[in-house]
Amino acid sequence: MLGHVCLFFFVFDILRVLANQKRSKALGPDGINMKSFQFGGNRLKLYFTILFNTFVLYGYVPVAFYQATIFPLVQCKSGDITDTNNYRAIALSIAITKSLESLLFYSIDFYDSADEYQFGF
Repeated sequence: MLGHVCLFFFVFDILRVLANQKRSKALGPDGINMKSFQFGGNRLKLYFTILFNTFVLYGYVPVAFYQATIFPLVQCKSGDITDTNNYRAIALSIAITKSLESLLFYSIDFYDSADEYQFGF
């Protein structure tokens, strides 16, 4: 059983996550492109580190980080476009939220070993 793990992020964690993000994705509700964060400079990455560590420390993420714009996307363009089953939803979230999600995913993947013993579904 895994004991209590103190999750703490460092600036190089932020640099790794931002380097792995795609630059040419559609803008979210805030209208800020991922390139702005990737090329924002070292001070911005330091502020992100402090911000994300504060989120983990207090267990609180502001409501603005939950915002997303949902668009319908046609699955089969040659099919019936009036059929609702021919669409799937695409959610465009805020760029900084994508970075936080990636950072948490890498951290959970590193610290959690449950998948090694998982069988079935």
